[in-house]
Amino acid sequence: MLTKSWGKFVLLSLIWGTTYLWVKLAVREVGPFTLVTYRLLFAWVGLSTIIRLRRTALPPRRFWPALLALGFFNLAMPFFLVAWAEKTISSGLVAVLMSADPLFTFIMASFFLTGERFTALRVLGILAGFSGVIILLSSKLSAAEHLDLISMAVILLAAFGYAVSNIIARKHTLGLDSSMQAWGQTSTAILMIIPVTLVFESPFKIPQLPLTWIALTILGLLCTCLAHTLYFDLISEIGASRTALISYIKPLISVLLGIIFLAEQPTWQLGIGGVLIVAGVILVNKKKESHV
Repeated sequence: MLTKSWGKFVLLSLIWGTTYLWVKLAVREVGPFTLVTYRLLFAWVGLSTIIRLRRTALPPRRFWPALLALGFFNLAMPFFLVAWAEKTISSGLVAVLMSADPLFTFIMASFFLTGERFTALRVLGILAGFSGVIILLSSKLSAAEHLDLISMAVILLAAFGYAVSNIIARKHTLGLDSSMQAWGQTSTAILMIIPVTLVFESPFKIPQLPLTWIALTILGLLCTCLAHTLYFDLISEIGASRTALISYIKPLISVLLGIIFLAEQPTWQLGIGGVLIVAGVILVNKKKESHV
C-alpha cells in the first residue's frame, strides 16, 4: 500500500472509530429512521457543496444502478440497523459483530473480484485481525450484558450490507470521482429513507438537546460526507478486501481515544488485541503471497 493510501486508511479509521459513540448519543432522543434522515441530509449538503465547488459532472446513466444499490446496502440499510440495535446492545458488542465485515468481504471478493483471491497470508491476516478485535473488546463486554439475539443478527446483516457495498463499489463504480460516488449513493439513500421515516416515525422530530445536534452533525459531515469520500478513494486504490480491514482498526482507535481523552486504564487486552489487529492488517497487505 502506498504512503498516501496508508494515510487515508488511518484517517478513515480515526473518523469511523467514533461513529458508534455518536450514534449511541443521538438515539437517546431520536428514533433510528430520524437519525439516518438527519445524517444523510447533513452529508448530502456537504457533498453537494464539494461537487459544486469542484464543478464535478453528474455520473453517467450507466452508474446509477450501482449508486442505487450502494445507497441501500452502504447507507440506508446499515445506518438504520446499527441505530436500531444500539437501543438494546452496547457499542462494544456492535463493534465486535461489525468486524465480520472483512470476513464477508474477503469471501465475496474471492469469487467476484479478480486479484483478490484466497491466499495463505490473507486468510491468516483476516483471522488474526478478527481474533484481535474480540480480545481487544472482551474487557468492555459485561458478562451480565443482555445479549439480544435479534439485535445481534441485525448487526451481522448490516456488516453483510457493507461487504456487498465493497464489492459493488470496486466492481461497478470505478472511474467516478470519489466525491461524486459518495454524493450519488447519498442522494439515492435519501430518496429511500425519507418516505419510510415519515411513515414509521411521524411526526418528524426536531431534536431539543444540543448534544444530539452535535452528534447528528458529526455523523453527517464527518462520518458520512468526508468518510465516504475517503472510502471510495481507498476502494479504487487498494481494493475491497483491504479497505474492509478498517472494521478491525475502528475498535482499536476507539479504545485508544478512551485512554487518551477519558483517562481509561490500558489493559492487557489492548496489548494482545492491538498486536493481532496490526499484524492482520500487515499480513493482508503483503505483496508476496502463496495461494491456498
